[in-house]
Amino acid sequence: MSAPPGSDRPMLSLLHLGGGDCGGCALELEAIAPDAWETLGLRLVAVPRHADLLLVSGCVTRTLLRSVEACWAAMAAPKQLVAIGACALDGGPFRGGYAVEGGLDGRLPVALAISGCPPRPALILSELRRLLDAPDAEAETVRPGSTALAATPAAAVPPQAGPVAPPPALLPAAPRRPLGAGDSSAG
Repeated sequence: MSAPPGSDRPMLSLLHLGGGDCGGCALELEAIAPDAWETLGLRLVAVPRHADLLLVSGCVTRTLLRSVEACWAAMAAPKQLVAIGACALDGGPFRGGYAVEGGLDGRLPVALAISGCPPRPALILSELRRLLDAPDAEAETVRPGSTALAATPAAAVPPQAGPVAPPPALLPAAPRRPLGAGDSSAG
């Protein structure tokens, strides 16, 4: 492992799992430049066995919950779980949906909860930096046999100001036309 620029701390690996959501949090994560991850001492990986941090965005659906639990079990200790966005915290606007199990809190040990819908890239980076820069005595990492919970409770990271409005329709509705006899889709 190499160290991030100007640090003696080794690079940590980050695995992102996205669930049933609007994709806003995933877009904000993609907006973070690769060199910003490297400056924090993080690199993105695609395999849970290589990950030190599991970053989850989106609603915890039944399917995602099984995937998160499987990834968490496959990760070597010490490991940390980060919940990004309102959906990962409590289901967000999808809370109460038939396939939505709610948030991660109370299901797995969340080390950092970043609220927002979606949280801005600058907030994501600053909170990850705060988690990574915490002295070892204060950091709540999960070690074998430990059931330690959140180093940063969900309430510690304030949501963005103002209520969250649903996004406007991106495209106008297409005009409906009757299917004709010569239309290939009729039938």
